[in-house]
Amino acid sequence: MVRKKILLIFLILLIIGLGLGLGLGFGLSHKETYPSFTEYNNFKYSSKLSVQDIKNLKEGQKKMSNMLKEFDRICRKYNIKYFVIAGTLIGAKLYKGWIPWDGDVDLEICEEDYPKFKSVIQKELPKDMWFQDSNIDSNYKDIILGKLRDLNSCYTDYPYIGKESHQGLQMDVNIYKEKKGRIYFPDNIKVTYLTKDDVYPIKRVPFEDFEVCVMNNSEKYLVNNYGKKWYKDLPIKDRYAHEGRIDPNKTCPFHYLKYPQLYKSKS
Repeated sequence: MVRKKILLIFLILLIIGLGLGLGLGFGLSHKETYPSFTEYNNFKYSSKLSVQDIKNLKEGQKKMSNMLKEFDRICRKYNIKYFVIAGTLIGAKLYKGWIPWDGDVDLEICEEDYPKFKSVIQKELPKDMWFQDSNIDSNYKDIILGKLRDLNSCYTDYPYIGKESHQGLQMDVNIYKEKKGRIYFPDNIKVTYLTKDDVYPIKRVPFEDFEVCVMNNSEKYLVNNYGKKWYKDLPIKDRYAHEGRIDPNKTCPFHYLKYPQLYKSKS
């Protein structure tokens, strides 16, 4: 009887020990196998992204740099005033180019220059780019005034609008308004604090291998929009593009049916 009790106690202790071993040992192993981040070129991204996702993002950023370069060329050619904002501005200030995880371009055009921009943009763009707004595309329902699209790429997670509208790599184009010496962003009602002197004279700053336009007092915009620590990188878990994953080399399959006029030779 005593032996049976000892054996039973021994078995109970063995089971408890194994349980602790599983909890501790395999728990550590699990963390080592599935880290809380994905590292690429000595920079840590959200674990939501695989290394291949990040490589695709980098290829997409190269394409969007070329789109921004073309846009800037057209604006300078026709004296159209613009400046970059949001993540594109932060990238220009902190990285002289892209925030490592950013997935699109954000900018504002002067309201007075927007009709001129609309009149020249389509004829000036290369064949692999397209300007999209609600007047040009009946499928376009976005709150952003217009978008410059790459025709040979795809946001494969189909953010925001699913397959209702074109999902090629994008530049968000909005307008800013001047009224009684103050500057307003119709797309962001919080921006009521900028004066004309905060915007002009517009400056040129490096962005990758070219230059872009920024407002005169971009610091004021960044502090008001993102807080005094706007220059701090996001937590690692948030370092992924809110537009989702990217295929930088192939258009979305549904584009051929939805936009046959843009893909006549390929449909």
